[in-house]
Amino acid sequence: MKRWLIAMVGLVSVMVMVAACAPAPEKVITPEEFYRGRVITFMCVSAPGGGFDLQTRTIAPFMEKELGAKMVSVDNMSGGSGFPGMNWLYFQAPRDGSIFGLIKGDKLGLNEAFHTGDPVEFEDLTKFSIIASWGTDANVSSVVGCCPERPWKSLLDLKGATGTKTSTTNPFSTPTFSALKIGMCLGLKEWAIIGGYPSTGERNTALFRGEIDWDGVDLGAGGSMIQAGMIKVLEIWPESSR
Repeated sequence: MKRWLIAMVGLVSVMVMVAACAPAPEKVITPEEFYRGRVITFMCVSAPGGGFDLQTRTIAPFMEKELGAKMVSVDNMSGGSGFPGMNWLYFQAPRDGSIFGLIKGDKLGLNEAFHTGDPVEFEDLTKFSIIASWGTDANVSSVVGCCPERPWKSLLDLKGATGTKTSTTNPFSTPTFSALKIGMCLGLKEWAIIGGYPSTGERNTALFRGEIDWDGVDLGAGGSMIQAGMIKVLEIWPESSR
């Protein structure tokens, strides 16, 4: 099984709706005046039928009604974990106020986070006009555990630690975003995310074996391992605090 390494940098994650907007006109007009009778394109950066697509199509008719638009057309640009669509919104979408997009904010700035050279280059996020943000899920694992042989008793014991390792399945998955945020908050030094694990179960087993030092634990796959003392729980976040 192949493994790969991701360098860590801080990352902020929210669910956002963004608009590629034109410069402010000289005459101040209301959004209703600006959009009345116009056709708006609402870009979804994932494939039809998924959760993001459902959210986009749920919002579209309300936008049409509230703004008085002639039509809000939902377009999908899928693939690449949403990055092609986000890059299109950032670099190529007309700056005339006619383009909106629904994107996942935790993927903004990943080029800087990973230093992979992938085509995710929107470094100046002010070119997006953030319209709304919602949801309580901050993409942080609700349970964090470690190998029982590690000396830590809580997650705060890791603060400022050097050389620790955690794991993920692929670079654009929720475990990656969770690890980046936890590492940033704890001020970890010279730490690494080891990728290439094919499943959560494999990650939990690697945690038990000591291949990695700490990790988010899925209770569905790892609950029995916690009960058996194979994984030590360092932190539990209730749903309301996530």
